[in-house]
Amino acid sequence: MVTTSVGTDVLVIGSGAGGMTAALVAAAAGHNVVVCEKAAHWGGTSATSGGFVWIPASALAASEGAADSVAEACTYLRHVVDPDIDDARIRAFVESGREMLDWLHLHSEVRYRAIPYTDYRPDAPGAKLGYRTHDVLPVDGRLLGASLAHLRPSAPAALLFNRMAFTMDDVFPLLHRPPGWWRVLLKVVARYYGDIGQRIRSPRNRFLAAGNALLGRLRLSLDRYDVPVWLDAPLQELRRDPVSGRVTGAIVRHNGESRRIEARLGVILATGGFESSTAMRRANLPGAWPAGRTGSIESNTGDGIEAGRAIGAATGNMDSAWWGPMLKLPDESRGRLLTFERALPGSIIVNQAGQRYMNEAMAYDRVGRAMLDADRPGAGTSPSFFVFDANYRRRYPMGPLLPRVPLMLHQRGLKQALVVADSWKGLADAVGLPPRCSKRQSRNSTLMPQPASIHCSAAGRVRTTASTAIRRSRRTRISRRSQRHRSTRSRSLPVTSARTAVCARTSMPRCSPSRASRLRGSMPRATRPPASWDTRIRAPGPRWVLR
Repeated sequence: MVTTSVGTDVLVIGSGAGGMTAALVAAAAGHNVVVCEKAAHWGGTSATSGGFVWIPASALAASEGAADSVAEACTYLRHVVDPDIDDARIRAFVESGREMLDWLHLHSEVRYRAIPYTDYRPDAPGAKLGYRTHDVLPVDGRLLGASLAHLRPSAPAALLFNRMAFTMDDVFPLLHRPPGWWRVLLKVVARYYGDIGQRIRSPRNRFLAAGNALLGRLRLSLDRYDVPVWLDAPLQELRRDPVSGRVTGAIVRHNGESRRIEARLGVILATGGFESSTAMRRANLPGAWPAGRTGSIESNTGDGIEAGRAIGAATGNMDSAWWGPMLKLPDESRGRLLTFERALPGSIIVNQAGQRYMNEAMAYDRVGRAMLDADRPGAGTSPSFFVFDANYRRRYPMGPLLPRVPLMLHQRGLKQALVVADSWKGLADAVGLPPRCSKRQSRNSTLMPQPASIHCSAAGRVRTTASTAIRRSRRTRISRRSQRHRSTRSRSLPVTSARTAVCARTSMPRCSPSRASRLRGSMPRATRPPASWDTRIRAPGPRWVLR
């Protein structure tokens, strides 16, 4: 039963970046706006994201000296998006994106900068090596006042030691540890523990970066116009005029009662996807229906989609998703997206038959898609195994597993997932791989595919043929001589895509091109890397697996 009625000009359902931006534009135009959020926290999935936006040919990119054009961006998108997306929609996105970014910088607290982050498909026509991706600037959370306590926290994968926020500028020194990297680590730690007043009250960051910074800046902008944000206010149904069919408002549940909100100008649905709805995943994403393996938030259950369908709205592309390999630990409620770990030297991903089945250095959305496409009886990919050796363990992080930090100091779920073995057979036995897998894996399938060539610019950026761009200092490069006779130890971790995958990777010393080509020829077709890949073959020694 509806007990009260409220009137407004614009009703926005959902408090992520899309909903908040729509509410801000409406409020800046002089309209009354109400934002309703079903969860107890505002910010949606956007608050847990990296906060990046992909906007080609922007004024911010031009200020960095980057050459780009609308035509080049449209060419790139035409080659990477589905054929059913028409050219007019692609051009509208490219042109409107620039306008949106300019408007936000003029009329809100949102501040971005263009960064040298390579397009995900650098080999596609119209691709650029940087300055289409924009990184949001950090913001002081104290400016939000009491609203900070209800901002959805960052994802654990976006926090150092699961609690300390860091910026994009901190990633390279923390990952590759060039000379002076410890100063960056000290800065991040000191920034967190130096906020003594907040540390006494809560482990929550008040230094907001990434998605938290974007949503914090949007909320500060909305506060200028006194826009109310209702929490714990799920959408129940949309209301429309019986004669014209026009949507006139909605009924939401708020403060224990159903309330009718009349929207004179319109209702904007910004409720996210349905990745946390097992029923909708089963209906629309065959083979990827277990919702517990998602890296998204628990409140994305497709409410807005279902409310629209109930009044006759059309839907499209329901079988599309932004896939990615996820690491799911038993003591965490959501998966961790593996953005870069799988592309680092010293690791591979194998399926449940112990076979490599993809180029792990692809962009993460393509890796997630490859997990789905390669799944088959007897060689399942969900979970897969992420195998890596002691060299990888010393050099790089693997999800929450930090290099050189003793395992006993890590979280319980990680210690439960990590398997360490002194041989391939022991590794296979520990994670349940087929008995014959270990010998075949060590003899044939342990070639480590790496990009065929790495082109370094003066700025130190690296472009790889495997569709991923990383930066690397000379200190972190692995020489052939130092790797040739080093014994290794392997580990494995569990990883998931929109399904679940346990990933395992193992590192190997570099071999000569002639020997590499002979070994490549002996590999099973399903696990053989393309001939253009540089290869590594493991040295004898113990192996580790994280599952």
